Amino acid sequence: VDGDAALLGAVSDLASSAGQLAAPFLVKLVSAALNKLDDRNGATRLAAATATEAIASCIDPLAFEALLPTLLAVLDSKKSPTMKLHTLRLLNHCKRNQHGKLAVAEQLPRLLPATVGLLVDTAGEVRTAANEAVKGLLELCGNSDLEPYLGQIRACYDGSKDVSMFIRDLAEVVFVQQVEARALAAVVPVLTKGLRSRNMKTQRQTCV
Repeated sequence: VDGDAALLGAVSDLASSAGQLAAPFLVKLVSAALNKLDDRNGATRLAAATATEAIASCIDPLAFEALLPTLLAVLDSKKSPTMKLHTLRLLNHCKRNQHGKLAVAEQLPRLLPATVGLLVDTAGEVRTAANEAVKGLLELCGNSDLEPYLGQIRACYDGSKDVSMFIRDLAEVVFVQQVEARALAAVVPVLTKGLRSRNMKTQRQTCV
């Protein structure tokens, strides 16, 4: 049995048996495990995927905050498609329970820019996974006034909807609920595009 695969298997077993109790220690192993996703040995690659998924499934808010820099580093466009694809899938594992959803939601201001950037990745599989990840993240924005517009927001991200039209619609929205950081994180990428528009009217509406 490959030594790396055996070690990763033990990590997976620990995550499954100890759960959140072991999360503060296990997050320190995620970076090394993710690097094994490109290993030449198939058993090691599989064990790395299984171990990181097991760790992600037992994450709590504090552990996720510690894990976030590792995830963001792997979501960089220069990383291998395999690593980016798996890390996007890990986000789903992180929010499978209520503690995980809360942890991910609190980090939307840092997570959304990274995932939105992968919507134009050169690898088709990564683009598809990024689209699903962005959809899931937007659902955690926690603002009922924005919920009817989440599909349009996502379409603005990938360029399938005209930003100027959406900015005009958004300017007419009456926000009853307080706009918190995670809701603001959802619209910032669109507002950024609006400010970069060559249309002066769109720029003015974005500032309003």
